[in-house]
Amino acid sequence: MFQSANDMIAALDVFVAKGDGRDEQSLGDILERFDESPERGRIVPAIFAVMERHPEADLGSPGPLVHCVESLPVGDFVSFLRASIQSQPGQLNVWMVNRILNSPSHVEHRMALLAALRAVSHHPRASTTVKAMAQRFLTKQA
Repeated sequence: MFQSANDMIAALDVFVAKGDGRDEQSLGDILERFDESPERGRIVPAIFAVMERHPEADLGSPGPLVHCVESLPVGDFVSFLRASIQSQPGQLNVWMVNRILNSPSHVEHRMALLAALRAVSHHPRASTTVKAMAQRFLTKQA
């Protein structure tokens, strides 16, 4: 369906979560050829933008957004993840931070990601739910 990186980015840029139970499938359709794209890194900012526009939406657990991003080496996306949380903390980007922190192979990013989680509790646009989630993850990581 969406063949090129430009097609996927354009579709992600206009994606609106409907909350009708089909959002995850719609995102899966958009990103179906993500793994085949030689320009996957260019698509990552558009993926995080979807998470930021829909911080409380059920977009999968983990769903296509997280699966696509996590198919890349952490070093290729961690700066985008941190910027995303600083812009608009949401369920998926906060959850992704915890997933990385749970992996012992990514200790080089640990301090920066813990700082990003701590900042969520003071973020003016973070919901009470997301703030509580970040706090649970911080407690677990301590």
